[in-house]
Amino acid sequence: MKVLTRRRMAAVLAGLGVLLALAVALGLIVGPSALSPAAVWNALTGEGEGAAADIVLRVRLPRVVLAALVGASLAVAGALFQA
Repeated sequence: MKVLTRRRMAAVLAGLGVLLALAVALGLIVGPSALSPAAVWNALTGEGEGAAADIVLRVRLPRVVLAALVGASLAVAGALFQA
């Protein structure tokens, strides 16, 4: 079994953070309504208008945030069961 050093732990956490950011970005971009990454970015920064901003802010963003929170809660519950 490998020892998890401080440097390796930092690298693993950084990698997992990048994967989380990619999953959130994909969750905001991919869907039944085709939105470009630029349209999603404009909606998130407040520059977007119309249907794209409504789709991102009222449908996709709450869904992605809730999914991330549920995943984190399940991770904590799993760690507690193992302890």
